[in-house]
Amino acid sequence: MCGIVGLVSKNKYGFNRNHQSIFENLLYCDAVRGMDSTGVFAINRESNVDYAKEASTPLQFLDSEEGKNLIKGMFSKYNVIIGHNRKATQGTISDENAHPFQEGNYILVHNGTLHNFKNLTDEKDVTVDSHAIVHSFEKNGVKETLKKISGAYALVWYNIEEKRLYLSRNTQRPLWILD
Repeated sequence: MCGIVGLVSKNKYGFNRNHQSIFENLLYCDAVRGMDSTGVFAINRESNVDYAKEASTPLQFLDSEEGKNLIKGMFSKYNVIIGHNRKATQGTISDENAHPFQEGNYILVHNGTLHNFKNLTDEKDVTVDSHAIVHSFEKNGVKETLKKISGAYALVWYNIEEKRLYLSRNTQRPLWILD
């Protein structure tokens, strides 16, 4: 069990102070979906991505230097910010296993549990299903990877090369978008 939250600014100048409060509250509330780690990725006006993650609660993450810097960037450079709270179902609880995961041109967060994640990558050190997904995206492409997945998923990822944000889910996981 994990949780994903996010905001996309329709304003070309990014977010305001209200948005910071909304995002922080979303991240705090989302902790009911997982308290093992917290991470955030943010996309700026030039379509570049920054991220931070750690094995901590949202409160600890937002009090860390990396967390504070990402949130502070909401006012000066970011137009998209995606947060993730992890409940470890596979792999140890560590900074490395926190979301988001980045491989090549993809950065991804995932809610769900896969049954066949070891079939998605040849990398022996990948112990988290979400990490296996992004490995497979980079090696095999998104469409092929999604065809191979067995299990529940809601995904949010950014393709750095295409400069596009994507969302996908199967019938086993909800994913809500509000305007």
